[in-house]
Amino acid sequence: MGSLLELNIERKLSSIIVDNAATNDRMIDFMLLALDKNDLILGGQKFHVRCCAHILNLIVKDSLSVIGDLIANIRESVIFWSKSTKRKSTFDENARKLGITSGRKLVQDCPTRWDSTYLMICSALHYKNVFCRLNNIDGQYKCLPSEHDLQLASALENDLKCFYDCTTLFSSSSYPTSNLFLRHVCDIRLCLNE
Repeated sequence: MGSLLELNIERKLSSIIVDNAATNDRMIDFMLLALDKNDLILGGQKFHVRCCAHILNLIVKDSLSVIGDLIANIRESVIFWSKSTKRKSTFDENARKLGITSGRKLVQDCPTRWDSTYLMICSALHYKNVFCRLNNIDGQYKCLPSEHDLQLASALENDLKCFYDCTTLFSSSSYPTSNLFLRHVCDIRLCLNE
């Protein structure tokens, strides 16, 4: 609050954008008490604006929890072939035999970060034919995603790309993003309606 007063911008504020943390709620309450509500738009009723990237994060995490088994199966496959140097070598060799030599690596996700889950799904789909081939070669590999699972993952990849791109854009700290909000939220809606 001292910085706002020091910069003499307390009368120029329209809103504060923060995530849903309880400490932020208390900070907003404190600021509303310290500021003159007559200087705020709508008397400060819309002073606290939830962070769009945080809201998108909550939406996607909740949605992914519904298909947790599918994601767990893909994760197990990625872990299985990334676990040891020998398995990585076998995986890379079979990818080369199938002509899949893009230089992309299998990406293992951090289960608490949906954006890393998206990147894992992208890498797994890129190598889906390698997984199928290795299922016929290695008897220890028991977590091959079914064809149906791979179709679902492919549809999921397309939907998550919209969220991933928007979240990446909205999370930027090097330029303002509020002017981009409506257009990109509409992009998400269009993507989900397809």
